[in-house]
Amino acid sequence: MDETSGNDMVNVEPPAVWHSNWDAWQSYFTRYCDRTMQVLPVKETMSRSERNKRLRRTKKGADDSQLVPDEFDPYQRTYICTHGWRKRKSRGEGSRPRQHIRLTDCPFRFVVQWNLSRGELQVKNSCFKHNHRVSAAAFATYPTSRGVSNPLVSARVDGMLAGGAKRSRIYDYLLEHDQNVIQVDVDNLVREHASSVASTDDNDATAREIAIFSAADPENVSSVAETAAGETGVISLTTSHMRRMFGRFSELLMVDCSHKSNRILSGFCV
Repeated sequence: MDETSGNDMVNVEPPAVWHSNWDAWQSYFTRYCDRTMQVLPVKETMSRSERNKRLRRTKKGADDSQLVPDEFDPYQRTYICTHGWRKRKSRGEGSRPRQHIRLTDCPFRFVVQWNLSRGELQVKNSCFKHNHRVSAAAFATYPTSRGVSNPLVSARVDGMLAGGAKRSRIYDYLLEHDQNVIQVDVDNLVREHASSVASTDDNDATAREIAIFSAADPENVSSVAETAAGETGVISLTTSHMRRMFGRFSELLMVDCSHKSNRILSGFCV
């Protein structure tokens, strides 16, 4: 890698030209970005159907043998530098402007495309130059390069999250173990953990609670009504005390406390 300053371009190592398939390319590409300290998002993807649609508009498309086969999908991906996105007109009113702007109109780009004659992916149409600094220090500031890389540390953090540890404690622990994180990364970890816990299927927990309720007293009664789709609709729980009270009194007291109101509406039914 050739680093320069000022308005000069920064030349970087190009990726290997040929790759067997998209999985092989993605595995290589991840290592390439880490080794060369670059963040290279996909700008656009061309599907096989889109490529064939364009070919059919030309003389070449009249020959079906020239069309892209089913197994070559997607047909092409275009990669650019994270600083190479075009500036877009903001739809906001400017009251809260963006604080982090990466746009430098960086010319770095390349295309990964199926070479039909060889049956391999080919890196082509490239410009391997940046108009900004490329370094380990700069790479460490990008969110995609940050995170918990040590699996043992990650397991320990999961335990801390499950135990309800404070964010400051988790952050200090990660820094003590040389993990490349900032405070916002810890905030994201906490949110992801909370979301995963909230979205966990609670069917087993519900079944366990019903079993405990039934085992607490032989006269306790529980029933589960299912919908037409086979999903749980209504769960009814009746304690032994409720059954005894209902047996002694022929009238059932029904109490309805309406939502958004302190009024209690009661009525009797026989």
